Amino acid sequence: MFADADLRRLLVSRFGTRTGLLHQICSFDQVPEVLRQVTSDLPVVLAGGLENHAAVVARIADDRPLAGTPPAVIRQLRNPNRLFRVLTECGVSVPQWRTAASRIDRSNFSAEGAGTGGDSAKDRAENKWRKLPACDAEERKLPAYDADEHKLEACGAEQHKLETYGAGKRKLEACATFRHDSHFAFGPKSPSGRRWLRKMIVSSGGQGVTWHASDTSGSANAVAVASDACFLQEFVEGTAASATFLAAGDAEDGASERAVNDHDRQQRVRLLGTALQLSGLAELNAGTFQFCGNAGPIRVNRQLRPKIERVGQVLADNFGLRGVFGVDFIVQNNDPIVVEVNPRVTASHELHEWAHPQLPGHVVLHLEGVPKLLNSVPDPAADPGPWARLVLYSRKNLVLSTSQQTELLNLAASNGFEAPARRIRVADIPETGQPVPTDSPLCSLYVDLRVSPDQIKLFARRLTTVIRQSHGFSKELVRQIQVRISDLQSDREFGNS
Repeated sequence: MFADADLRRLLVSRFGTRTGLLHQICSFDQVPEVLRQVTSDLPVVLAGGLENHAAVVARIADDRPLAGTPPAVIRQLRNPNRLFRVLTECGVSVPQWRTAASRIDRSNFSAEGAGTGGDSAKDRAENKWRKLPACDAEERKLPAYDADEHKLEACGAEQHKLETYGAGKRKLEACATFRHDSHFAFGPKSPSGRRWLRKMIVSSGGQGVTWHASDTSGSANAVAVASDACFLQEFVEGTAASATFLAAGDAEDGASERAVNDHDRQQRVRLLGTALQLSGLAELNAGTFQFCGNAGPIRVNRQLRPKIERVGQVLADNFGLRGVFGVDFIVQNNDPIVVEVNPRVTASHELHEWAHPQLPGHVVLHLEGVPKLLNSVPDPAADPGPWARLVLYSRKNLVLSTSQQTELLNLAASNGFEAPARRIRVADIPETGQPVPTDSPLCSLYVDLRVSPDQIKLFARRLTTVIRQSHGFSKELVRQIQVRISDLQSDREFGNS
C-alpha cells in the first residue's frame, strides 16, 4: 500500500527492473482486482491488517488459495464474545469486556470476582480441550464485522474526544512510558476503580482505541456501548507483550477429537518467540494508543512461558488456526492476560527470523505449517540478544526531498533478508513526493539492543538532521526497553510494582 522506497530498491536489486512486481493501492478494496493479474495458483498471505476486512478476504479466498487461517475462523476471532468466552471457559485470563450484543461480561480476570463462565477451576482443567459451540444465541446477533462497513464515526464522535487525557499529561518521565499502567494512568475511572477502553471491533495498530467515559454506577453491565462497531475492554495494568505461534492445523488423517491427546496437540502448535510490545511512546511521537514497535526475541521466565504456550494450544485447538499467528497480552504477576489474537504473520517476525537464520522465514513457515517443520523450530530459550523495531511518527506534515530520501536510504544499508550488519538502521522510507501527514508513520528504526551509547547518540543526531524534526530516540529510550525485557526474563513476580 505504501510502496516504500527501500522496498522498491530491494525488489530492483533482486529482480531487476521487471514490471508487475509491485502494485501500489489506495485501499484494501483494490486487492482482489490486483491479484487477478497474478496466476491463481499462488496462495495469498494476509498482512498489515487485511484480516480485518472480512468481505475482501472472502473475495480473495473465492479466487485463490488463502494461506493460514480460513476466513470463517478469522470472523470468529474478530467476535469479542466468541473469542473471550472460549478463552475464559478454558481457564485463560482475559480482561472484562462488553459488546452491544452482550449483557454479561464473563472473565476469570476480575478483582471483584466477576464470574468465570460458571465452571470450577477443576471443571475447567478437566475440560480444557473441550470444543465449544460455534456460537450461542446471543453471539448470533453479532453481524459479520467489516472495517469498510463500520466507520469510526459510528462509535459517536463525542466519545472519541481525548480531552480526558490532556496534552500536558503526555509529558511523562521516560521511565514511565514502558509501563502499561504508568503511561496510561490518566484514563477516567469508574466508581469501582476500573478504567475502560473503547475499541473498534476491526482495527489494528491501536487505531480507533480511546478512553471510555464510564457512567456513575460503576457497574460493568451498565456501561453503554454505542455501536455494534465497537466494544469495551477493561484496561489492564502490566507489561504489554506478544507471542508468535506456528500451528499445523487440524489433526491429520481425520483423527477424531477424542483420539487426539494433549501430547499430539502440543506437537501441532509451537511457540516461535515472544516480544515486548511498544505503544504510545512520546519519544517516538506516537499517539496515546498507537503501536510503535516491538523488541525481541525475549527468553521469558520459567513461570510465564508455559502459560503463554498453553494460550497458543487453547487457540489452535478451539479455533483450528493454521500457520503463523500472534497473541497480544498484558503480563501481570506472571500471568498473560490476552487482549487480542492476530491470525497472520506478525509485526515482530523479522526480529525472530534474525535470531534463527538457519530456519525458513515466517512466511515460509506460514505456507508450510506442518508437523515436520514444527519439530525443527528451536527452543525460544536459545534466542540470542534481542533487536527492537521502533516506528517513528511524524510531528508535522512532511514531503521528503530527494536529498532527504537519499540520506535515509544510506542509513538503511542492508540486503533486507538477514540481520543487518549495522547495529542501527532505517527502514520503511517514504517515496520522494509522497505526503507524510502529521501523526502518521515516518519510518522504522531497527536497533540492536547491544549497541553502544555513543553509536546511539551519533545516529540520533544524524537522523534529526535528515528528517528536520525532533524525536526522542536516545540511549535512555534503549535502556528502558532493556529494563522491560529484563522484567519479562526475571523469575520474580512483577506487574503491579
